[in-house]
Amino acid sequence: MKNETNLLELYSGKLLEGINKLIENTRSKVSVVLNFENTLHYWSIGNCINTELKNEDRLKYDAKIVATLLQQLKWKYGRGNVTK
Repeated sequence: MKNETNLLELYSGKLLEGINKLIENTRSKVSVVLNFENTLHYWSIGNCINTELKNEDRLKYDAKIVATLLQQLKWKYGRGNVTK
């Protein structure tokens, strides 16, 4: 009985170690992908705003336009999803 318990602990320990490695590797990969996508997301928003303001020769109104846009986005997506 004691041998069986020791074997079960040994095999479950090895299995647990392998599964822990899989989970940690996946978490690391997910973190990298989310960071990349978040950076690309904010860059794309900034680029869109910058391009639109330049194309329409609205640069003298940029602060008011961006402030208005920020309020509209906060209303639609909530405060935590929009940054200045």
